[in-house]
Amino acid sequence: MPKKPLFVRIDENVWLNLQDYIKQVYPGSVHGALSIEVQNAITEYLRIKHAQIHTRPLNPRTPTVHNICRAIIQKCKDEGFVNQISTRVLTKIIGEIRGTDKRTQRKWLEQLATNGYIKNIGTYTWEIL
Repeated sequence: MPKKPLFVRIDENVWLNLQDYIKQVYPGSVHGALSIEVQNAITEYLRIKHAQIHTRPLNPRTPTVHNICRAIIQKCKDEGFVNQISTRVLTKIIGEIRGTDKRTQRKWLEQLATNGYIKNIGTYTWEIL
């Protein structure tokens, strides 16, 4: 694979430490050793960063949708609806928290059902899970 030139400016102390390291590792000829060691260092750095990207959660916080769903369910429970709730009352509570637009209420009914917070058990009745 062809090599590409890399021009960087680094701190003088880092440069001196790198030169000392190369002299220790390559006691005979140091021709090309700088290129080899910089390439190895970049490769190792990228390997570590790649591993960190794939092992850490994308978003360590609870997603906003779940926070809103929990707030809606908590409001239902605060109003005494622990097991079941009618669509009319649920849309009223959604309206208080997210807005009274019919599309908004339909969206949050779907979000609550999709994310496992409620289950439809009748035409106009929901079970709170």
